[in-house]
Amino acid sequence: MKYSQFISRHEDIEAGQVWFYPRGFGRREVVKVSCTGTNRAIYCEALEIDENFRWIYERDVKEKLPKLGAGSIVVMNRWYRDLLDLGSPSQVKDVELEVCRAPFGLGLYFSLRACLMHPQAIVRVATWLGLLGMLLGVIGARESIRDLLHWNLICGCQ
Repeated sequence: MKYSQFISRHEDIEAGQVWFYPRGFGRREVVKVSCTGTNRAIYCEALEIDENFRWIYERDVKEKLPKLGAGSIVVMNRWYRDLLDLGSPSQVKDVELEVCRAPFGLGLYFSLRACLMHPQAIVRVATWLGLLGMLLGVIGARESIRDLLHWNLICGCQ
């Protein structure tokens, strides 16, 4: 779908969300956004552009958004534009994007990828540390279970 792209508000430059109109997905859902022109994709939280957002955006950014219903709109920060290799909205206004919801059972994967692509470094670091902790926990549990089974075989306990 072709979207008219706009820069994000200053408050949203480190937010892991992209604003869309029209929204074809659930509230605050993590989605995969693919750019067909660059073959790149991001995972992020998708929010809906409504009249309240339009009013605040136009007040803060001093740029007019199209009337809702007049076309498709995407508002994203520079972090995500750079990951998608879209360029500045002043250079490339219309972009071809595909927005996909997580297939059944892959919601956790989409959320994990969104954390690993988040604009804030602390979110990315915390996610990597969480994955490392989970891996170490699995290794530790495996060793403990192995030792317990070995002990049961030696003692003849059932």
